[in-house]
Amino acid sequence: MHRLMAGVLILAGVIVGGGALPGGTIAAFTDVGTVTGAVAAGTMNLLLSDDDEPFQNDLGTHTWVLTNALPGGPAVCETVQLINQGSVAGSSISVEVVNSGTGGSPMAQEILFQSLSVGLTDYLGFVNEFADGIPGKSVRDLELQGGISGLPGLFANGGNTRSFGACLKFDADAPNNLQGKTWLGTFTFTLHQ
Repeated sequence: MHRLMAGVLILAGVIVGGGALPGGTIAAFTDVGTVTGAVAAGTMNLLLSDDDEPFQNDLGTHTWVLTNALPGGPAVCETVQLINQGSVAGSSISVEVVNSGTGGSPMAQEILFQSLSVGLTDYLGFVNEFADGIPGKSVRDLELQGGISGLPGLFANGGNTRSFGACLKFDADAPNNLQGKTWLGTFTFTLHQ
């Protein structure tokens, strides 16, 4: 019996002793600390203003207006101010135009840019004069080429403004069949990150 008891004690010692070996089951105290992460997306908020409206997303009135325009008549020059009230700076601006109105594309081909600028920098050279197949840098050319990109950007939180200016003129060679027709152009400005 002593032998049996000695064998049981030896076996118990091996089992308990094995628990003290690496990978065994004896537990020590531990403590855990955590930290959380959060991502909040920034914003870009491009606002526009002209002479008769405060800064807003969409200007409700026409900025460039030629009333009773005659071929070769005087140009109308206007400026739109752009500001970014978002929390993230925009690296560049693009501008596109969509032409409509009763005169359609033929009328848009006859509305010519005399100037196109951002601040003091002239961007008229960026308009492909022959996109519509007709000489003269027209609003139709700008539409067909998909606008102009790479214009200077805007700082965040209203840190600066940009002036987009354009002078538009009814071409001196506009055909007679455009009498009484209208051109409506929607200029869309996009601020890029």
